[in-house]
Amino acid sequence: MKLQLILRASCALLIGLAKPVPAQDLGGRMEQYMAAREALGQFSGAVLVAHNGKVLLDNGYGFASIELAAPATSQTKFAAASLTKQFVAFAIQQLRDAHKLALTDSICRFVDSCPVAWQPVTLDHLIHHTSGIPDYESALDINSLAYARYMLAPNSADSIVAAARNKPLDFAPGSKFYYSNTAYILLAKVIERVSGKSFADYMRANVFEPLGMRSTGIFLANRNVPGLAYGYAPDDNFPLNTIVAGLTLRGGPFVQTAVADMTGAHGDGGMYTTVGDLYKWDQALYDPKRASDVGEMFRPGLAGYGFGWFVDSAFATTRQWHTGMVPGFLSRIERFPGEKLFVVTMTNTMNSRLSNINRDLEAIALGKPYDVPRSHHIIARDSTAESLLTGDYTLPDGRVVHCESGDRYLLISIKGRFTAGLLPEGPRLFYAPFFEGTVKFDGAPRQRASTLTMHYQGVDQVARRMS
Repeated sequence: MKLQLILRASCALLIGLAKPVPAQDLGGRMEQYMAAREALGQFSGAVLVAHNGKVLLDNGYGFASIELAAPATSQTKFAAASLTKQFVAFAIQQLRDAHKLALTDSICRFVDSCPVAWQPVTLDHLIHHTSGIPDYESALDINSLAYARYMLAPNSADSIVAAARNKPLDFAPGSKFYYSNTAYILLAKVIERVSGKSFADYMRANVFEPLGMRSTGIFLANRNVPGLAYGYAPDDNFPLNTIVAGLTLRGGPFVQTAVADMTGAHGDGGMYTTVGDLYKWDQALYDPKRASDVGEMFRPGLAGYGFGWFVDSAFATTRQWHTGMVPGFLSRIERFPGEKLFVVTMTNTMNSRLSNINRDLEAIALGKPYDVPRSHHIIARDSTAESLLTGDYTLPDGRVVHCESGDRYLLISIKGRFTAGLLPEGPRLFYAPFFEGTVKFDGAPRQRASTLTMHYQGVDQVARRMS
C-alpha cells in the first residue's frame, strides 16, 4: 500500500563476487545470506529468486505464526498489498481487449453519483496515478490508531469512495503523478460493473486460475484464508543497540498487528498470494502471445509508472518493480527482463528492509559485490575521540562528506543525498543503520583522522580530509 518501507537497523560486511559461479553455488550463497538475516531477526517470510529459467532460491524463513512457532515456508500465503495493482491493471486490459471498455472512458461511465470534477478522469489516468483523485492513505500514518480504525471498519472500500466524492481533485487529470490507492479501488469497481461479478470472483476466474495461481485470491469476509501468515510489527521502543546486535523472532519485540479489512473492491491491496504464484505470473509475462499487452504494461508514464509497475534501471539494465505494505506485511517484486532475473520477497514482520534484501540477492545472481549481514555490538560514545573525526572529506568524484557531532549520534552527510547517524563499534569503526554499512576512520585513537571509508553493498568508498 504505502510506497515507503520502514527502515530498521541491520548489517553488513564483506563478501564480494568477482566472477560467475555455478547456479547451485549461487543458491548456496543466497541461502547463507537469508539465513543470516533470519538469525538476526531481520526477516521472517518467503523468498524466490529465478535467473534464466532456473530457480536459485525458493524458501521460507522465520515463522508464519510466532506464537505457535509455525514455520514460514515457500507455500505460506502473505498479504500482497500493493502488488495487487498490477493484476487489477491486467484485468482492465483484459476487459479492454474484450471490447467492454476503453482506457479513454471516463470513470463516470462506471460510478454512480459521479462528481462533476471526475468527468475528465479516464481509466488510463487511474491506472497511471495521474487522475488527481486524492489518495485516502496520504492523510493517514499506516502505524497510527486512526489508520487502524479506518481500515478495521467493514466495507472500507465503499467508505473510501464515498469520502473521495466530496474532495476536490489534487490537480488536473493527466498533468501530474501522485500515487493514489483510491484510484485502484475505483478500478476494482469498474471491473465489477463491467463484468457483473464481484471483484474477487472476476479475479479468480479470469486472472488467477488461468495463470495457474491456485494459492492466490482476494480477501473475503473475516480473512479466513488457510495457510495465511499472521502479521507482526516491532516495538518501536525497543533499544536500538539491541536491535543492531540481533534479535530472536520468538521472544523478541514483535507483536501481532490488527487485521485491516481489505475485503470488497480493494483493488489497491486486497490480494493474498505466495512467492511461487508470483513466479508463475513472472513467467506468463514472457509468453509471446501476451507481447502487445506486456509492452503496454511496462511502458513508463509519468514518474516511470506503467500498468501497476514502476520501470527504471538498476545494475545497468531495465528493472520493473513494485512494493506492497499493509499492517504486518511487506512485499517487493522485481524483474530484470534483459537478464531474465526475478526476485520476490514477502514478509510478515515490518522491520524487514526488502529493498536491501532484493538488491543483495540480485547482486549475488549477477556476480556483483554484496555484504552478508552480521551482528553489530555498540559501545558508548566518546565525544573527545569524535572531535578528531569531524570535518569535511572529499570522495574521488568530488562529493563532500561532512562529519559532525550531533546530539545523539556522530553524523555524516552528503548534501542533497542523506544524513546518517553513526553507532560506535570501536574507537574509529561505526555502524550506519541508514545504509546498512560501516564507516571507518584511519589513524591512531588520539590522532586526527585523515580519511574515512564508507563500506556498503560490498564496496569501499574512501574520502580524504579536505585541507
